[in-house]
Amino acid sequence: MDIQWFINEIKTINEDCNGDAFIEFLDEHHNYICDYDKKEYLKEIENIQDVGLKYLLHAIIEEVMGSINCAKLYKLASKNDCTIALNKLARLYDGGDMFRYDVGKATYYYYLYHKKINDMTAFNDSCWLNDGNDEAVSEFMESYCGLISQNNELHKQCNLQTSIIQKQRDDIKKLKERITELEYTPNGVGYNECKEHFDSLIEKKLE
Repeated sequence: MDIQWFINEIKTINEDCNGDAFIEFLDEHHNYICDYDKKEYLKEIENIQDVGLKYLLHAIIEEVMGSINCAKLYKLASKNDCTIALNKLARLYDGGDMFRYDVGKATYYYYLYHKKINDMTAFNDSCWLNDGNDEAVSEFMESYCGLISQNNELHKQCNLQTSIIQKQRDDIKKLKERITELEYTPNGVGYNECKEHFDSLIEKKLE
């Protein structure tokens, strides 16, 4: 199966925002994708202008190759207006082979996908939260998604602060090493102190 043909098919499915068709297409052509040369495949998608589609195509080959990095790429695709990536992420956490089952993440991505395609009826009908009150379900999911977004932002800020602190520690360590180095160069404080000490030892010995 020609790589360019495969890319064009994915592009069409992506434009239709048909998440279920995307899953079915990947399942049907899984064995063909496995036979692709990864370098050749990545070269084919290198010049694609649609960033979301590009991340999506990259995620596909990573998933087929068994790399958990595919989840990160699907997330990047979804953040760049690739709606079907949301449905794929939901499937990954809803009993997929590579990721542990996570009802929270699966529900979160299913909700975002159905909200994006404006089909909340389908989500509410299949949702374990549904008690016949669609409005209540939507309100709950909006609050839930808001909490997840806040948590992700806090996590991002925490990682940023950790990186800054680590960099400061590394800089301090380098400065200490540099100070020590300078102290023991000729005419440095440490060098002169050592020289005076050794000179005094020699004088005592000569006495």
